[in-house]
Amino acid sequence: MIVHETSDAGLLYDEMTRFAGFAERKGFIALDLASVTVLVVMQGLVKAASEEVPEGQAVFFRFAFALLVIVIWLKATGWGLCPTLPTRRP
Repeated sequence: MIVHETSDAGLLYDEMTRFAGFAERKGFIALDLASVTVLVVMQGLVKAASEEVPEGQAVFFRFAFALLVIVIWLKATGWGLCPTLPTRRP
């Protein structure tokens, strides 16, 4: 059970802590909106191309572009491909 102070200072502190970190969350909100936008655009492009391109080819290129993004992300975060592939016990 959460106990709140009844003084004005306590209420002000509660309001301040509720909105603490909002500036940091704005970046995550922007990334979330960007990812949804990219997915919607990609889906629209796939739907438009599906009339001309066979399904297998569309699936392959979607996978290829996703793999490219994953490799770039692994390199940018410092993981690289080598630490992710080997196992501890061969």
